[in-house]
Amino acid sequence: PRQPEREGMFHRGPGLNLTSGQYTAPLAGYYTFSTTLHIARREPRRKRQGCRGSRLRVLICVHSCCQHYSHLESVSWLESSGDLFTISVTGTLYLQ
Repeated sequence: PRQPEREGMFHRGPGLNLTSGQYTAPLAGYYTFSTTLHIARREPRRKRQGCRGSRLRVLICVHSCCQHYSHLESVSWLESSGDLFTISVTGTLYLQ
């Protein structure tokens, strides 16, 4: 994974493990999480198959298990004419 050029550039707080992508809460309480992903297509527009009905889903999960614990989710439908997609998810979770 790409490491930040300087501390705090991509994350806040000492509980984030950049290798695993997991955050460990130092104290029980409410935590606000926010992420924005920018995804660029690599294939040329003329070679592209239509992606009608395709969607992009972003999840922030507790214990990496979105089916059994609370999680934050955002879903966005992809437009076939776009070269850059942006999706964001923000919310508050109680962690122990």
